[in-house]
Amino acid sequence: MSVINRHFQHLRVSLEGRVATVTLHSPERFNAINFRMLTELHEVLDFISEIPRGTDDPLTSDAESFPRVVLLQAAGPAFCAGVDIVDADSKESTWDYRSWHSQHLLSSLVEKLYALPQAVVCCIAGPAVGIGLSLALACDIRIGTTSSSFSAAFISLGISGTDMGTSYLLPRIIGSGRSTELMLTGRTIDGATAFSWGLLNHIVDSVDEIKQKSDSIVKSLLSTSPWGLYITKRQIQASLGHGDLKSVITAENSHQVYLLSRPDVIKMAKAKLRKISSKL
Repeated sequence: MSVINRHFQHLRVSLEGRVATVTLHSPERFNAINFRMLTELHEVLDFISEIPRGTDDPLTSDAESFPRVVLLQAAGPAFCAGVDIVDADSKESTWDYRSWHSQHLLSSLVEKLYALPQAVVCCIAGPAVGIGLSLALACDIRIGTTSSSFSAAFISLGISGTDMGTSYLLPRIIGSGRSTELMLTGRTIDGATAFSWGLLNHIVDSVDEIKQKSDSIVKSLLSTSPWGLYITKRQIQASLGHGDLKSVITAENSHQVYLLSRPDVIKMAKAKLRKISSKL
């Protein structure tokens, strides 16, 4: 069953022009993740990542249920304030967030987001704390504002500072030294610092400007070869994950040979070259 434009309690999901927009929508709780939002996010990511049945080439076809780009954002003054422990500890709650099963549900959400076949753009207005930081790190391109802030926070709660993928993702984005400090201290950094450290790809002055910047980036992503974009994301992740230079180059070579064998890629390449030649 399609999740597009379906009513969720804590999310808003839409698809327009091959772009799936997922909005965390619990602003009164600063988009802190409770069990209901967690299960909704799993359902949405499962749907977005699934290749439509009967579609030979979903990236280049008109399959409306298979977007090429995903935009992750949040409503209200915060991106995500972490796990909603207050809600989980209420008398009405049956969610044991301390259990192994709960830990797996939370961390596997980060894994699913990171593994999406689409390019994922994340718009971060306000604080991204705990799993909110992890979700942002799992995206491919991050846009923030001067009011954005980031904190691993886990160690401040008396638990390990390495949680929900931060010890894997954060050092690969901002380096070992800075990420070690953030995870050991629970320190909060502002948007300007996050941008200067490379955690943010882009920083703007206001929430209104985030949409303009994200629209521009999404347009650039959609202008690329569908298979080229998909394979580029996969190869970047593989190179960051493991392998020496020789094995990485071997993988890159096989990808390029495959892409150059596709008529749609050759057609696009020739059109781009003709456009460049006419300008020169």
